[in-house]
Amino acid sequence: MAKTIDIRKITTSQCEYYESTATRLPETFTGRLKGITPDGRTLLLERRPFCRLLRKIVKLLQSGEIPDKPALCAAFNLPARMYNTAKVAAEGIILSAIESQKAALENIEYNINRQVVEVFNGPYQEQPGRVRKLMRLYKQQKKLLARQDRPPIHFGRKFFHNQEKAGWKKAYDEARSDRIGCLGSADETAGNSTFQLKTLYVDGKPIFNLYHSGKLMGYITLKPKEREELATIQAINCQPFAFFKEIGKQGKNKGQLVDRKVCTGRVPLTVWLIHEENGHWYVHVSFFKDAIKPAYIPVGASGVDLNCDSIADTQVQIADGEPLVLHHQKRMFDSKWSKDEKKAWIHEQVRNIVWEAKTKNHMVVLSTWILSMANGGFGPNWAPCFESCPTGRSDRPSNANAWNRASCSGM
Repeated sequence: MAKTIDIRKITTSQCEYYESTATRLPETFTGRLKGITPDGRTLLLERRPFCRLLRKIVKLLQSGEIPDKPALCAAFNLPARMYNTAKVAAEGIILSAIESQKAALENIEYNINRQVVEVFNGPYQEQPGRVRKLMRLYKQQKKLLARQDRPPIHFGRKFFHNQEKAGWKKAYDEARSDRIGCLGSADETAGNSTFQLKTLYVDGKPIFNLYHSGKLMGYITLKPKEREELATIQAINCQPFAFFKEIGKQGKNKGQLVDRKVCTGRVPLTVWLIHEENGHWYVHVSFFKDAIKPAYIPVGASGVDLNCDSIADTQVQIADGEPLVLHHQKRMFDSKWSKDEKKAWIHEQVRNIVWEAKTKNHMVVLSTWILSMANGGFGPNWAPCFESCPTGRSDRPSNANAWNRASCSGM
């Protein structure tokens, strides 16, 4: 689980883009939990105290207090490992909220500057409306500045009395208790001693049984490439440990010879179980892998935008110091398609756009909204962009940045 990823800005004669400075990057595989056993359903009820603990830690950290680990573990009847997981998740949630707040402030500042210019240079008939809009923007900016570095964090979704037949309170509580997980460690069997994934081959294809404290919860299946990679990882993680002797440096065994596990080649697996709106549980398996260096320096850009009825992409290169649009296309889909049909179609278009960018040595410019979908169904399919071709972000192109402005033209 990565709380932050450090990036650096690369500037060339033709464009600017960002790349990670880390040598290892997080990877996440997601599969639906199937065949949930009675033991599994009982264990999933632990999500309620876990999510209450998560909310409590977020509240304490935001107020500047130091959480009392033993007291919280006793209060919520959860082991120290679950507390550590909740604390790491809480820190990540707060950091994410702060970064989102910064992005919102930048957006408002950009919109204010643009609106000021339009107020003074636009038609006088439109000035009253533009002034009112400008005042609304100043009000939004003041509200954000008042909570700077202390953004409000709300757990759960909005439910109203007339929208939930089963009762809004029940739906709201379910949305606030939608996950449970545990950090992995390389010195534990299967990379995680709390939620263990064990490979089982059915008709020559690997599936993964999920165990909690030795009790079978269900199984997950993955995409072919993902299941082969995870099966390879678990083939090593499930091997018996070798040991070596070392002088203890702390604790009751300080100064004495103690046995240490050899963890070379083993991969810690952080496992999260998340309950989605469709009623299914999904298992998210995260680990770190060596970063793949971009295969080329971009000579152009492919801007991508996801609309309610289409995906728009524009290919741009710099010619004589000016952006030149080489190609623009809107890939339409039928609104009558089912959700699964739309999802499959979007995945296919993503693969095609990434392939075209690679063949032309283009960077892929995505909107912030697309990047924010990384936890949803579509975001992970942009992973090939990050693995093998440079990727940028374009959501508020400045006047000086003609490159990004042109990359998103027509979207």
